[in-house]
Amino acid sequence: MNSRKEEVGWKELEAMTIDVDATLYNYPRMMIPRLFKWGWNVYWIYQLTKARQVIRKEGVQTDFRKRQAEIISEQTSRDFNRCYSMIEKVLYNGWNVDFKTVKPYKGTKEFLRKAVDNGINIAVVTDYPPHKKLEYMGFMELPWTAIIEGEELGALKPSPIPFQAALRELGLEDAPEKVLHVGDSYNYDVIGAHAVGMKTAWLCRKWRFSKMPWGKETHEDNLQPDIVFKDWVKFTGEMVRLCRWE
Repeated sequence: MNSRKEEVGWKELEAMTIDVDATLYNYPRMMIPRLFKWGWNVYWIYQLTKARQVIRKEGVQTDFRKRQAEIISEQTSRDFNRCYSMIEKVLYNGWNVDFKTVKPYKGTKEFLRKAVDNGINIAVVTDYPPHKKLEYMGFMELPWTAIIEGEELGALKPSPIPFQAALRELGLEDAPEKVLHVGDSYNYDVIGAHAVGMKTAWLCRKWRFSKMPWGKETHEDNLQPDIVFKDWVKFTGEMVRLCRWE
């Protein structure tokens, strides 16, 4: 793990926002055992992920799910209603609620409890519907100030809209430097949070650099995350040191 130790203001940190998917749990370890169970539905998840790349470029959507299905229909040359119903089945009534046996990364809950015990307000900033995932993994017991879902706002990260929404809910819209965003994607989490003035901590996993439909991470040297880490337990120790947590 490395951090920008010259960065000032860590003792003034008041809040944190956390991504969910692939940040709180191991994404490949969750997906691989389910590939056989999901069968043909994996095809729809792949098409969905590709469609969301188009939406990120298009910007804010007034009817997110409709536009998502339209793009998938164009990609697959299938009927719009068929695409819409399959995404409802596979994503919203399938993948998003199939988390009863998913275990979070070691140290995630302890890290969040440590932050809360030291007066840090916490919020979720994520693209996909997170409530069932958080519930099944045992995170809903934490005192979240806000749970921000990009899809609900019609804008996916790295759009500033979900980050700005979190800042408003945290009461820190005028002091984004007092908020740390933690996420696994350089392209979405680091770039998006940095653009609105937040501190950033990047959970950097090697598998993120493989050929996935969301594209390769483009780590630019002129935009360094404040902290880069691979282990939540070590990250907790670094935050205790930087912020003088007890």
